[in-house]
Amino acid sequence: MDHHRKVALLAARMIDDNVAVETMDRDTTPRTVTRRRFAGMVAGGAIAAVAALRAAPSAGARQAVGYYRTTTAVNLRSGAGTTFSVLAVIPFNSLLTTTGAAQNGFLSTRYNGISGWVSTSFLTVSNGGSSDSPDPYQDFSRTARVSAATNFRYGASTQSSVISVLAGGTTVNIGTQVVNGFRAVKYNGQLGWMIDGALVPGGGTPPPGGGVASYINAPANFRMDPSYSNNVIRVLPTGTAVTTTGNVSGDFVQVTTPGDIGWVFKGLVTAGPVPGGTSVSYRATASLNLRQQASATSALLGVVPSGAVFNGAPTSSNGYTSISYRGVTGYVLSAYLVRA
Repeated sequence: MDHHRKVALLAARMIDDNVAVETMDRDTTPRTVTRRRFAGMVAGGAIAAVAALRAAPSAGARQAVGYYRTTTAVNLRSGAGTTFSVLAVIPFNSLLTTTGAAQNGFLSTRYNGISGWVSTSFLTVSNGGSSDSPDPYQDFSRTARVSAATNFRYGASTQSSVISVLAGGTTVNIGTQVVNGFRAVKYNGQLGWMIDGALVPGGGTPPPGGGVASYINAPANFRMDPSYSNNVIRVLPTGTAVTTTGNVSGDFVQVTTPGDIGWVFKGLVTAGPVPGGTSVSYRATASLNLRQQASATSALLGVVPSGAVFNGAPTSSNGYTSISYRGVTGYVLSAYLVRA
């Protein structure tokens, strides 16, 4: 048996009874032929190459490895199903990396060091894009100095994971890309994003009057820009230590907290060290919803697990206490807190 006939018989065993093939002539439309006809065409030299198998892996076996973003606040569960316990609540627009196959409509991931499963109904595929990894081909030849300790993030969002906290005075390379108030930055070869207002182009000197240690004297909205209409990054509880940068705009003063920079109503900032006893150490006696405001209807920022220890305000408001947990400031029910 010659070589062409052997190939034809092998191909005939592998494919369906009717297949679309491309021939060596100038036809632009594939022909649908029978298995016998296909074998004859191979033997006669009419087929340029044997078609690949059309079998595809089942949906359950397909790998779903890559970047995803949450389309809303979503539960991180201990297993691939809605009956499994909730380990944490992942905020809207969080960037996640998943590995492995989808199971029962859920994907495995890690969030803040916790491994779990997230429903695919609340995920959208992300490839880095403008809100994720910066464009690596932009010009990063310019330098800037970090004006105060600031988060260096994977994405251009306050919800994005933090690569590291860069100390004030650190010199970085800055790009031309600005998204959502964040500028593309390269530091030690790593690409990421930093709040644009925290960067002093050319490594210049800090603004006059900056660097004053202060504290928040009442719960205050920590804003991205000096305006009542702009987005609130989070709420700073009473007693939060901040440092002023020297920038003032209207009713607002720019301050830094450990890892972030933003604007606060200037009447809520007092110069000087935090008074003794302003911050209290608490322990959660149950898993608690961390909310943006002191209300059961306020937006959910995350879940504080039972047994967690954190700092918060010494007094409550509307049955809620302002706390800071893993860098996120919000409110939890006071009834489930004890002094640590």
